[in-house]
Amino acid sequence: SRVFCMSLSDKAANERLVLVENLAVANGKTKDAVGMFGKLPVKGKLAVIAAGGDAMLSRSTRNLKRVRYATVSDVSLMDVLDADYLVMSPDAAELLAKKYGKTA
Repeated sequence: SRVFCMSLSDKAANERLVLVENLAVANGKTKDAVGMFGKLPVKGKLAVIAAGGDAMLSRSTRNLKRVRYATVSDVSLMDVLDADYLVMSPDAAELLAKKYGKTA
């Protein structure tokens, strides 16, 4: 877990962590996810981390080869290391901080 925390800190320090207040897509369409990510200052591989399971977000990202959807409970070190950018909601960031013993 120490390595996981260091990896998250590295992404944040290098401006590779993007918090999105409303990390959701209404209808689960891939084009909606592409539109949402297109408005963000990100490129390359993304790890999209949701606070909890989001069926629509999961469905909208599953056909995107450069996007890995995960929840706070199942995100792995490899997800973080492999991604160029982490995209998550403030709630997800707070849950990760609690999970790994850091204050948000």
